Amino acid sequence: MCQAFFPRLMPDQRQDKTMREAKGQYRVNFGAKKEGSTVRRKTRIKKPQKIREFRILSSKALLKEEKTLLYFMKLRFNMPFTLLAQLFHVHRTTASDVFKNVLANHHQVACALMHWPTRKAVDGTMPECFKTKFPRTRCVLDASEVKIEAPSEVASQVLFYSNYKASHTIKFLVSISPSGFISYISDAYGGRTTDAQITTESGILHFLESGDEVMCDKGFPSIESDLLDLNTFLVMPPFKRRNMLQFSDEENKVGYKIASIRIHVERAIARMKQFEILKFLERSLFLDYMDQILVCIAFIVNHFPPLIKQQK
Repeated sequence: MCQAFFPRLMPDQRQDKTMREAKGQYRVNFGAKKEGSTVRRKTRIKKPQKIREFRILSSKALLKEEKTLLYFMKLRFNMPFTLLAQLFHVHRTTASDVFKNVLANHHQVACALMHWPTRKAVDGTMPECFKTKFPRTRCVLDASEVKIEAPSEVASQVLFYSNYKASHTIKFLVSISPSGFISYISDAYGGRTTDAQITTESGILHFLESGDEVMCDKGFPSIESDLLDLNTFLVMPPFKRRNMLQFSDEENKVGYKIASIRIHVERAIARMKQFEILKFLERSLFLDYMDQILVCIAFIVNHFPPLIKQQK
């Protein structure tokens, strides 16, 4: 999307600067010599620092298309706001404010259009792989984590520390329907929170109907009692108990059958992780904007080509 916008929206800027990626870092050449000479000639300013300050003060307001481009460049590539500010000839604070404003509008649209599919809709779009193995599946659950900048408060450091990732993270729950459509995404929780705790506290269980089946991995066994109270059922791979040396042949078959289906929710999360903002979040974003970012990315991923191809 960014590649399609860039040459069309900013042809003049594209001639004045080049951007290349080297050794994992962005290096930007803004044609500073040419632009600096022009500024010196028009303003009689000689010091480079003063020239940079003048360029920021004289920057124009961004067009709607440029704001949209800045927003998607941050989502997709997680470029620092300092770099985005240079690319769009605005102040760093302006770049940050533009991103947050577009995010708020995008989140409003996403919330209005994303929905929990009805039982009839799920059955009507169910792929053959589900129909033959688990025809009553309503959703497939999994949790994922995103590394974040360490919080400043000690209490928050404890809440957000993940033993699994050995770093500070936020954790969120993703639900897909059998068709691969992301039907629900939870708010962000601290990395210390368990998968089952997020499931019960997020409210997703209230969407289930009698007779539904929920598929998940081995991290969710404690939600089984909550599901039974709703007359719904947990589909989960078998796991070893005490004094158990190995699985029986039947348990191996069941585990393989579930794993071959459950992998689709991991593929959906992998699509979300293509947006590099979900690889590492600075403190200024994850504190107040993480929930909105997750919803917006899930909304975008739902417009990708179908996750599960229907057999002809």
